[in-house]
Amino acid sequence: GKVDTFWHSCWSTCTTKESTYPHSITVDMKTVNKVSGIEFAQRQSGTRGVKLTEIEVSDDNVNWRTVGEYTLLNIITPQRVDFKKPESFQYFRIIIKSGYDEGGAAFVALGEVSPFILK
Repeated sequence: GKVDTFWHSCWSTCTTKESTYPHSITVDMKTVNKVSGIEFAQRQSGTRGVKLTEIEVSDDNVNWRTVGEYTLLNIITPQRVDFKKPESFQYFRIIIKSGYDEGGAAFVALGEVSPFILK
């Protein structure tokens, strides 16, 4: 709920695995929801934006299914990715496969990640 805060991939004193793609974020929504997509807001400084993502969903945090790959724009205004069809799940995972980091480093940051929940 605060777009000026952000999640950042490991960038200092990281292992090789932590500082290379892919990075991932897993979210537990605490209950099963019917979701039609996810809204993203890049880090508000305009740096280290996320580019290519894959979104996976799960009912149990063990068995995962992909809902697609999506390319985010390198903009700070919120942007939505729509699933091909609504999906019901409790957990979702964003797998970050590439970013807009200048200089070729594998560092990325996100300001907000919000599912659109259908009632």
